Amino acid sequence: MSLSFPVKINQITNLSDARYCAGMGVEMAGFPIITASSEELNAIKAITGWISGVKIVGEFTKDYFDKAEMLVAELGLELIEINHYEDLIIPASLQTISIIKIESNDPNLENLIKIIESYPSAPFYHLINESLNKNDWIKICGIYPIIYGNQLTNKDLGGIIQELKPKAISLNGGEEIAPGLKDFEQLASVLEFLEL
Repeated sequence: MSLSFPVKINQITNLSDARYCAGMGVEMAGFPIITASSEELNAIKAITGWISGVKIVGEFTKDYFDKAEMLVAELGLELIEINHYEDLIIPASLQTISIIKIESNDPNLENLIKIIESYPSAPFYHLINESLNKNDWIKICGIYPIIYGNQLTNKDLGGIIQELKPKAISLNGGEEIAPGLKDFEQLASVLEFLEL
């Protein structure tokens, strides 16, 4: 199975989401590093051991950013996503940062560009901004490698891909109803639209 456009799934916390997304041909599977406890890390390793063909992304907050370099090998991370903070300093020794996540409701395009340009070497910028207008989305996607992170459905997906031209889109994983039992309706509505 493959998709016609790159997709990142965020906040995967269960095997059901991970296997479904890998089976659908999702390019990137994001796993939140919330506590960096041994239980959390073992759970991530147990899930990622069951999937293949998808890039494993460690989604770090500032609190556990200092552990990112060590966890690349331990978790088999291929990409690292870091949330933007005003006082975030990325160590020069950490070469594997691939995605800067920017969540903002600022409608001012110039302010967003200043944030992006403060991380000039990032391969991707995961932008979530419900206040930015369509023309500004077109401009920013035309300049930078943007992962479009706003909520979407298959109704507006075609227009976003064709008009805005981001490098990828992102969707959120969800909780299982019970172990092994999951409602994939929200993910499926978009992923099935992108099936080749």
